[in-house]
Amino acid sequence: SGAIGLLQLMPATAAEMADRLKTSDYDLKNPDHNLMLGSYYFQRLMDGQTAKNRVLAALCSYNAGPTRFRGWEQSYGPLPMDLLLDTLDYAETRQYGRNVILAALNYAALYGEENLQDYFSWLLGETAR
Repeated sequence: SGAIGLLQLMPATAAEMADRLKTSDYDLKNPDHNLMLGSYYFQRLMDGQTAKNRVLAALCSYNAGPTRFRGWEQSYGPLPMDLLLDTLDYAETRQYGRNVILAALNYAALYGEENLQDYFSWLLGETAR
């Protein structure tokens, strides 16, 4: 689809983030640059009105675009995030959300997260951390 580098950034998105960070000297094939721009973009998604600090919403927005994700939420109404994930039109975004959430849970277990149920609730946006 035209995404480049480790965090699979679209060039237009990377350019917007670079502009916001006031940097013009970047190479999306450089892992350091790609990580800086991608992580900044993800943080903007987390803080924005679409995701509202919901990790899974930010992941879906990162994968399919925030406008498309807002459209899904409007179309399907007030569903819990795990159910909304299963209704998404894009199989790629559904699988991406599942993969990242599962990996996050596995790493949380490996690194000593005390309550995986609470952590999962936070990933879904049901509780604050």
